[in-house]
Amino acid sequence: MHDQLKAGDLIEVAGPSGAFTFTGAEADSVVLIGGGVGITPLMAAIRYLSAIAWPGQIYLVYGAQTTEQFIFRDELEYLQRRMNNLHVAATMVRAAGTSWMGSEGQITAEFLTQAVPDLTRRRVHLCGPPCMMDALRKTLIGLGVPRVQIKTEAFGPARGAVPPPGKVAAEAQMPATEASNQGAATVGPATATIRFATSDRVVALPPDKSVLEVAEGAGVSIDYSCRVGVCGVCKTHLLQGNVTMEVQDALTADDKGNGLILACQARSVGDLVVEA
Repeated sequence: MHDQLKAGDLIEVAGPSGAFTFTGAEADSVVLIGGGVGITPLMAAIRYLSAIAWPGQIYLVYGAQTTEQFIFRDELEYLQRRMNNLHVAATMVRAAGTSWMGSEGQITAEFLTQAVPDLTRRRVHLCGPPCMMDALRKTLIGLGVPRVQIKTEAFGPARGAVPPPGKVAAEAQMPATEASNQGAATVGPATATIRFATSDRVVALPPDKSVLEVAEGAGVSIDYSCRVGVCGVCKTHLLQGNVTMEVQDALTADDKGNGLILACQARSVGDLVVEA
């Protein structure tokens, strides 16, 4: 931005998206589990709950590589003195020249059960590196925490990318056998179509491709980020047809009532019309 933008340039700005929030109304207690910079949205929740003097129990479970990377340590120590309902359990290796009397190593099932009493009945918010989140989600489920109580926020890079200019057109002209040899095979033939109303394009809709994947292949722009159904950046209106979505955490009841779908998750075996 510093190198390219100049006065008068037009830029597009989007507001916050996703549903990784906790206002205190969703549950009577909350467990916030973070790794590295994944503590950032958790601190936003803690600050808010502190500001409204929320009476519920707050458990922060945090993991970092070393004490030098313990983000917000001073602020958390200050908040703990002010908030009797804030409990912090952290684990990391002591870096040279720093003090640390806490646990070392990774966040394990044993660490979680020791840090959080009655873990299975509490709402859990989880944010950190993708590999850590995957492991801890399995750990939480293994401990008996219901899936519906586990909320996640991914901050890693988006999986996949818009194909380079010219690549889509080149692949579209390939013989089917050649495209298949390059890994472009689909599960069964495309028996439906999708019309992008704003872009005025109609293309085939294979049963194993999401609306976002088909849009990318057709050169239709739909914003996206996480591609796993939790950030909500790829919301778009479904104008006609029906879709299935394996993950739809980012959709509120109002979103669903207004016909919004997550393009990264939406699939269909019938014809669709979407606003894109």
